[in-house]
Amino acid sequence: MKVTNQYLIILFFLCLIFSSNYPCQQISSKEKNTDQIQSNASWIDFTKPHLKIGVAADGIYRVYYENLVANGFNPANINPNKLVMLSLGEKVPIYIKGKDDNKFDPDDYIEFVGIRNMGWNHRQISEYNQPYNEYLGRYTDTTVYWLTWRENETSSTEIFENNSSLIPKSMLDFYSEIMHYERNIALDYPVADLIRKELPYWIENKTWIESLLNAGTKSYQFTVSDISPDKKGYLLAKILDYASDKMVDPHIAAIAVNNSPYYDTTKIGRYQHEVLKAEISTSQLNEGNNVIKIQSLATNSSINVLAIDWVELEYARKLKAKNDSLSFAFPFLQEKNIYQVKI
Repeated sequence: MKVTNQYLIILFFLCLIFSSNYPCQQISSKEKNTDQIQSNASWIDFTKPHLKIGVAADGIYRVYYENLVANGFNPANINPNKLVMLSLGEKVPIYIKGKDDNKFDPDDYIEFVGIRNMGWNHRQISEYNQPYNEYLGRYTDTTVYWLTWRENETSSTEIFENNSSLIPKSMLDFYSEIMHYERNIALDYPVADLIRKELPYWIENKTWIESLLNAGTKSYQFTVSDISPDKKGYLLAKILDYASDKMVDPHIAAIAVNNSPYYDTTKIGRYQHEVLKAEISTSQLNEGNNVIKIQSLATNSSINVLAIDWVELEYARKLKAKNDSLSFAFPFLQEKNIYQVKI
């Protein structure tokens, strides 16, 4: 969202799409159900062309008249009020400048919010024999959007500006900033059955790992800014059993930030993975550098090695623009309503 004044007040209909880290990282309290995504071709109208648009970074994207021409579309034959954008078989809202005259003119354009190919449920534990829940798509970080048109439908949306008849429920002056740290260094994972490990299928623990942790502590640095004081924040880390010689509770792990006590002391069984999650106050964070610590405690397992997949810091950040722009989301909101947003 582009802003020209730090204190610009925007009044708009906030339509919640519970998805994640946020665009921005779109991690939220209600994860996207990928099982319901249309995997067949029922959404395709084979009588019409579809423009393929690949997005590998979160942001607002604009499609110009000349982009359509360069890709074989004749904008002169397009009624912009019939344009539809689809992704994974679902309609995506688009803003179309100049659509009121039912013509797509050379100075008209299409805008949409593009989100990279997120895993959507990476904070969830994978069930037995189901693919491991990744932060990003397993094969590509690019999301494909399809632009086409329909005779009796559209995905065009409207922009509401300064309507005094709209009464906001409350003012929002912060959002959930989610910082995700992950390095896919090695494809190595624990499986009880070596035959299952050698098969090509994606299963519950089959993933890339960032590093190993013996009994002890590992630290990760996060740089934060514009903290909204006295709000909720979260520390998270996904960890796996890597090596142990006990079947029952060979590992115990906990998580902390800066000088805080360790939270969410969790037992990790053999061939299992867990997500450490601790609620904190933003007053425990520093402007600038912060250190998240993962501690692996000594147990009765003489072999005690954990694998770390990723570490996250989620905190309330003021709605302050960076270089005249800001990507933000409100996963903590529980209902659709009208909100006033102060940037």
